Amino acid sequence: MKKTIFYIIWALLLCPVFAFPQDRDAEKILNFESVIQVNADSTMNVIETIQVHAVGAAIRHGIYREFPTRYKDRFGTTYTVGFDIVRVLKDGQPESFRVQSSGAMNKGSSEFSLGNGKRVYIGRSDVLLEPGDHTYTIEYKTNRQLGFYR
Repeated sequence: MKKTIFYIIWALLLCPVFAFPQDRDAEKILNFESVIQVNADSTMNVIETIQVHAVGAAIRHGIYREFPTRYKDRFGTTYTVGFDIVRVLKDGQPESFRVQSSGAMNKGSSEFSLGNGKRVYIGRSDVLLEPGDHTYTIEYKTNRQLGFYR
């Protein structure tokens, strides 16, 4: 009897591990890191490193990243910040990318969009991404990001 109870408890403890194996293989962002250099003229050089785990469901050709470029200050004045891509890498190698205005995207699209900036698509629509872990690096310059307050 004690042996049977032991096996039942053992099976119940292992059940969650075997019941949801797809969770370990789910697509997700593993890490997102930003290194920001603020220059004397208040411009910034930014290097973002995004590590993802792809299985070919939503992440099939690459990733995209939204960058807001229009803001309102505390007085309600709208201003636009600069955004210039320096380079884009996938797994340490140069990668194809394109930049599109978020506001110009299809209004009927079910994809999330900020609608006030740029979207950088990384990857090629004619090349499928190999399943597994990939590291994307986006290096860009921007300005007008710092506010001065008294």
